[in-house]
Amino acid sequence: MHPKVMCTKLTAMCTAVAFLGFAFAFAPAALAADGNNLAAIQKKVPFTVYTPKFTAHVPLTSITLSKYSEQAVGPNPGKCTYYLTTQYGGGKSPMVVLVQSYRCSDPPAPMADVASFKAKGQNLTITTACPNTSATSDADCLTGSTATPEELMQQQPGTGETWIPKLPARGGHLPTTANISTSLMSVSEIKKVVRSLVSVD
Repeated sequence: MHPKVMCTKLTAMCTAVAFLGFAFAFAPAALAADGNNLAAIQKKVPFTVYTPKFTAHVPLTSITLSKYSEQAVGPNPGKCTYYLTTQYGGGKSPMVVLVQSYRCSDPPAPMADVASFKAKGQNLTITTACPNTSATSDADCLTGSTATPEELMQQQPGTGETWIPKLPARGGHLPTTANISTSLMSVSEIKKVVRSLVSVD
């Protein structure tokens, strides 16, 4: 399936199933008290946990480990069981939200291409939401808009999204699929976030 077709759906699905399954959330105080939360989570999940070294100088504000509901992944999800959401910054500051899991299949959703680049050994695309909310494909995503995709991404509450189909397995864990959602960040900053991803193991 086309990577950008999957990216928004994964984010939407993760948000939607958070209340359908169960979640372990770590508040900012807990983050400050225990800097090894991601390392501890790595022991609970089959996929390799990643974290960005560059976050546009905003701090880690939340970590949530959630379990997919059967409604989202079916009765036999295999290793598509947990997904991890880490958020950096937010509010009036730049924000980075990294959602990662073992690869799950998702239905398509149209997106507008903002920029393409190469990172982590693959060709990646930064996308943003369609201004045409009735869009059924990429072809009619920009219908009725005079703004460029990059301008749309910069508009409030516009966000950029970057789908990474496969991050390498590390430390005996499985490969990871990741989606990075950003706000108040430039294309160059988003590229830097993606390229800074490292495994916690």
